[in-house]
Amino acid sequence: MNRAAEAVGPNLESLVAELADRFTDEVKRGLSPDVEAYARKHPEAATIIRQIFPALAVLDPSSSSLTKE
Repeated sequence: MNRAAEAVGPNLESLVAELADRFTDEVKRGLSPDVEAYARKHPEAATIIRQIFPALAVLDPSSSSLTKE
């Protein structure tokens, strides 16, 4: 297990879940949320945000990143 995963406590886990929901909602609305903006705004979760959020945009079937080929 990596350090970021080991450092996740209940409060940080809740924050990341809430932010991930917000991020995916933005993606579903056709926006292109900035992962780095989320990381800067929430430095306590920045490592996790940078690891997970790019995948969230790709996993959403309506994501514009899937239609750029």
